[in-house]
Amino acid sequence: MNNYITKLIGIIEFLIGIITIYACVVALEMNFYAKPLSVTIFVIGSSLASIFLGINLLRLKRFAIKLMVIFSFYILVTKVLIFAGLLVFTGDIQSFMPIATKDTISFIYHLVALVFFYRVLKTQ
Repeated sequence: MNNYITKLIGIIEFLIGIITIYACVVALEMNFYAKPLSVTIFVIGSSLASIFLGINLLRLKRFAIKLMVIFSFYILVTKVLIFAGLLVFTGDIQSFMPIATKDTISFIYHLVALVFFYRVLKTQ
């Protein structure tokens, strides 16, 4: 069961990375991208990290599980700061869903991933 869930999260991480990079490229091509260069580099870097994590979770690599715990914790802290109004991004954010919805889904997903992978690491 743990391997199935690990691979499912691996697929989700891989897709998050691929879709985000694709959306950035399309937005740049259509001159619709309004983020500063530093934010663009951060988004692409995070997307590449998601792809890397996804591939290695699919391969059931232990280091990827450890990195996913760290990455999920980082995302959770970021989302808490956003919800508390202590972290505010400037510039336009393009999304196909309301930002609050996207942040809530991301928070729940990363919380589940953090708890799951922390338990996996604890039992090994």
